[in-house]
Amino acid sequence: MRLKYLFVPALLLIALLIWWVQARLQPRLVSREAFSMGTLVSISAYTNEPQKTQIAIDQALQTLDQLHHRWHPAMRSGSGELGQINQAIARGKTKLILSPLTQELMRKAIRVSRKTLGYFNPAIGRLIHLWGFEKKEFEWQQKQYPPSPDQVSDLVARFPDMTQVKLKDAYLYINNPAIDFNFGAIAKGYALEIISTQLRAAGVENFLINAGGDIKVAGRHGEKNWQVGVRTPRLIDTLQAKNTPTDNNNVILAAISLNPDESIVTSGNYERFFRYQGKIYHHILNPFTGYPGQFITSVTVLHPDAAIADAAATAIFLAAGANAKKLIPTNTGQDTAIWQKIAHNLGIQDVMMITQKREIIISAHLRQRIQFLFDPGDYSIHAVAIP
Repeated sequence: MRLKYLFVPALLLIALLIWWVQARLQPRLVSREAFSMGTLVSISAYTNEPQKTQIAIDQALQTLDQLHHRWHPAMRSGSGELGQINQAIARGKTKLILSPLTQELMRKAIRVSRKTLGYFNPAIGRLIHLWGFEKKEFEWQQKQYPPSPDQVSDLVARFPDMTQVKLKDAYLYINNPAIDFNFGAIAKGYALEIISTQLRAAGVENFLINAGGDIKVAGRHGEKNWQVGVRTPRLIDTLQAKNTPTDNNNVILAAISLNPDESIVTSGNYERFFRYQGKIYHHILNPFTGYPGQFITSVTVLHPDAAIADAAATAIFLAAGANAKKLIPTNTGQDTAIWQKIAHNLGIQDVMMITQKREIIISAHLRQRIQFLFDPGDYSIHAVAIP
């Protein structure tokens, strides 16, 4: 009888041990947040190895900090590689050696600039500096007025662009002394690709990285794809001289299920801006005019490569705004809009634009994937095919 009573607790102990082991092996969500790349970055991973995953995430966040220091244009003291490059060009150097990481970023930037017909142009760093948008947030928010038309036209007339940049092996050749690099429209996306590779190498297969709205996913969230929301943009252009913009950008406009190894990036005129005499001036500058892009409020792009999605969102924002009368082609295949050509050149099928007139222009492919979460009467929706 005594053995019987001893046997029962032993069975309970074994059962508890099995339950504890199964609980430890059950996949769960592990998340970390940090301020990096000039924004709040969060990394979430679905894993059954939480401690190992937490270490990998922390290392990825450290990598982001290192990349930010390397490529941020405000590092003009020469402590960052991009600052050193721009200083050397300003001193008249026409041949520079690049680190392997910066070689790859430069190579991609040259290729993407060509495919976007020059609307993505990271050589206009002086123009961005003139407007004050390369500074830290608390600094550019203090700016009270735009540059003079003469200052803008002088820089535009020198027309620095990526056709005047050649990369051969590790060497960069500069053919225009007005070139000053600012990779703000591609560096964050490229950095997401780098840390995605790093996380996979560490054995983390299912994760979502959100860097201020630039999102990269890998794998799945359990049995489901990762789900993300697209926010309603602030319609800042209708606010005139009000002191504070209406904060409706936290309202979710639509939801979308991302495929494994996919990215979604949004560029909007509400991210960085200042007011002067009742007019809004935002940070997305048209390299052909020297002034902020017009007519478009935001552009959202999906692509497997976060760097391409990042640059494309900026380029399509500017191209669509500069050619606002031809946003929606009248004859399929015969009257292709410039923004459609850019999307086609980059292999992009999923694009959504929101205009200042509360129009949503969305590619037909994305229209089939996205779920709008608002009354359609608030916006007019136009589905457009990308050739």
